[in-house]
Amino acid sequence: MDRRCRWLDLENGAVLIDAGEFPEKVYFLLHGELRYSLYTRFGKILSLPAALPGALIGYTALMMDTPHPYSIDATKRSTLACMGVRTFQDFMQRDPDVVQALLKTMIERQHILIEHIEELTTLNVRARIHNELARLCRDSTNSDGSAVIFPVPTHEELANRIGTRREAVSRELSHLQHTGVVLRHEGALFVPDIARLMDAEMHLKD
Repeated sequence: MDRRCRWLDLENGAVLIDAGEFPEKVYFLLHGELRYSLYTRFGKILSLPAALPGALIGYTALMMDTPHPYSIDATKRSTLACMGVRTFQDFMQRDPDVVQALLKTMIERQHILIEHIEELTTLNVRARIHNELARLCRDSTNSDGSAVIFPVPTHEELANRIGTRREAVSRELSHLQHTGVVLRHEGALFVPDIARLMDAEMHLKD
């Protein structure tokens, strides 16, 4: 499979697949992060949970005549391997392990989306903001329990990710900075103590 792939590098903000497009390739994310953006019929943008390294991207291409329901773009520099859909289908027919891997990927994605829906429907806005900040800390946690979030998503991007308004994100981030839970430093968000952020998050859930 490696020999049949073409390698692709995406810069931050580059679009991989547009909503409504009929993709003819599947992609394997090796490094970086990809954002899924769904445009509702009311014109609002809803960001679905991001794709992380190891994800299979664009498997709606396997349906051939089904338009892609959301756009996909890079939120950081990303490296992917891509393969024509017919080539991938040939591997599926010849190798049951490929089919099992595809099913595993789709089931894992379904679980992630279920968790996302549960969070949107059971947590208040402040708790969802804390959850999202904790997720952004996961790749940059230091040994002392601190973390740096860089690049920092805009308030609009954060609002789209958690299904709220930009003003709500602005108010809560201002509160967190005022209380020292997060600090702005040289274009980044510094979290001195992730445990403190998580404690505040648990209180909000209760």
